[in-house]
Amino acid sequence: MSITTTEVLAAAVVGMVEHGDVTDSLDHLLSDCAELVHAAALGILVQPRPGAPLELLAATSHRVAELELYQQQVDDGPCVETVASGEAVTVRGQEALAARWGTIGPAIVESGYHAVQGFPMRWQGLVLGGLNVFYPTAEVADQATGQLLADIASLVVARAVPMGPAEVEESLRTALAGRIVVEQAKGVLAHQTGTDPDEAYEVLRQRAREAGSTLTRTAETVVRSADRRNTRRGRG
Repeated sequence: MSITTTEVLAAAVVGMVEHGDVTDSLDHLLSDCAELVHAAALGILVQPRPGAPLELLAATSHRVAELELYQQQVDDGPCVETVASGEAVTVRGQEALAARWGTIGPAIVESGYHAVQGFPMRWQGLVLGGLNVFYPTAEVADQATGQLLADIASLVVARAVPMGPAEVEESLRTALAGRIVVEQAKGVLAHQTGTDPDEAYEVLRQRAREAGSTLTRTAETVVRSADRRNTRRGRG
């Protein structure tokens, strides 16, 4: 049985109540969202403050992380468009994708995706960022469901408590810091195990589950352990 929208929301709320780790909560949320809407991958770009460049906050695969960063670099694509307009974006079919975004569109097609959606992440009149959903076929989620998932992601970032713009910006900075340490841990594990970044990410997630810890804390432990080993080698 596939997951339901109610279960996705419930799991997100549990994560916020139990530990408030934004990086960990978003990781679980995007995984649940992929299952719910039958997506191949999802990614989130955020704008830490109005007018600031977009930054990668979360992605379910290394390839999608690259596509999100590519959008950031060329200032074009579904996530850039949905953040700029504050409106949802849906493009189906590889020809339409290539035609819609001259630079990023072909890259999306080359990655094997047949449709993409972008949904604004909104909070009290602000557009915090955008949720990108990539599909293996031209079948996509209905707009109401997709927007609900983006709204849940906004709640996770804002931790479901009353926040003004300054507090939301601080929450985004904390979440981005968590993402950075996760990326560092992925690199460490990939080097240690001889695997690619996606496999290293799964190893990190598994360690977090086994330890009953959050993704960010587990990543910090991995990075600290690697730093200690490097320090000992330097002294030797």
